[in-house]
Amino acid sequence: MEEDMKKGLVYYTDNVPPKKFLKTIRTHLKRVSNGISIVWVSQRPIDEENNIVLRGLSRSHHSRCLQILTGVKKLDVDVIYFAEHDVIYHPSHFDFLPKDKDVFYYNLNRWWLRSSDGKTCFREAQSLSQLVAYKGIIEDFYIRRMAYYADGIKIGCGNEPGKHVIPELPPYKNGSFYSKWPNIDIRHSHNYTRSNKFKAEYELRDEIPFWGKTKDRYEEFIKGLDGTIFDTN
Repeated sequence: MEEDMKKGLVYYTDNVPPKKFLKTIRTHLKRVSNGISIVWVSQRPIDEENNIVLRGLSRSHHSRCLQILTGVKKLDVDVIYFAEHDVIYHPSHFDFLPKDKDVFYYNLNRWWLRSSDGKTCFREAQSLSQLVAYKGIIEDFYIRRMAYYADGIKIGCGNEPGKHVIPELPPYKNGSFYSKWPNIDIRHSHNYTRSNKFKAEYELRDEIPFWGKTKDRYEEFIKGLDGTIFDTN
């Protein structure tokens, strides 16, 4: 039964972006996640309850996998949502519940916001920051992934579970969904993926559905997150 399903959220950060920015995003996440249990896994201490600090890590895929697995193991829940430190989530994202226990689901309703000028574009792609799945399959994937890291074996990219065909791993499945309103993936100078520069072929916009105008008002937009009133009608 859906009403009996327990939800949890794993937030992971390498603490590289400015502290004030990270704090604003975390405060917003707590407001919109509808009381979901959150484990905050960081590389340096942050001012949050249930903060697990993994010191001495580098900025790498290995570190990210370790942080995620640590958070997943800590949560006693059925369904887990991933949250990255530079993504603004809409509350409708957390309304989604996976249909199947053996499928990794990704929210495709995601827009990119460029910090330099507030320009935006819609990017339909399965991204780790948008993942929702049952704890069992998430834990299975990352335990296997970390075992290969421990043995020094490279198994390709595989950063989005179920998205890549990896011979060394089981044939995980993936699915997609659209939240009612979009999440915002901020493109800035501290992105780990270093894709803060939009490509010439992207169709740029001045605003994002529900969120409103962002062009030439990025700083104002970020500062106003704490006062956002969510009308989900």
